[in-house]
Amino acid sequence: MSEFYNKEQLNEKKAKKIINAANIYFSLNPNDTIEAILGQSSPFIVVTNNEVLYLGGMFEQKRFSISSITGVNITSSLFAKIELTIGGGKSEVLDTLSMMYEATLMRDFILSKINNQAIKNNGISASDEISKFFDLKEKGIITEKEFQAKKKQLLNL
Repeated sequence: MSEFYNKEQLNEKKAKKIINAANIYFSLNPNDTIEAILGQSSPFIVVTNNEVLYLGGMFEQKRFSISSITGVNITSSLFAKIELTIGGGKSEVLDTLSMMYEATLMRDFILSKINNQAIKNNGISASDEISKFFDLKEKGIITEKEFQAKKKQLLNL
């Protein structure tokens, strides 16, 4: 079973093993900061300050720039899979060997990275984005739960 590790948990022994593997397979540079991990061994997903890295079965390696990812979904069979939508509508499915809860944590983390980068690039403040989502909630387009999740994400809580 896979586990999700956020920035505060990266010093755990299991997380350090994945960090070492990521350094070996992806040749991380000193400017890369690992921020989240999903996995215990192969397959695993590592999110850095700039990229999503995936090491799958048979040592399949994939790397995606955060700025190239336009969407993240979860599909489920026995284990959850994370589906990244890359600019141009291309879809990449990443097997995780994780349960829905852990995959959801990773999906939400990647979505927050995408949103934060978009806000930085567009010069839009978090309060402007929250106002926009509040309006969507008031119009019934999104639920209160979706609004609260988005607000929490935008405020990095």
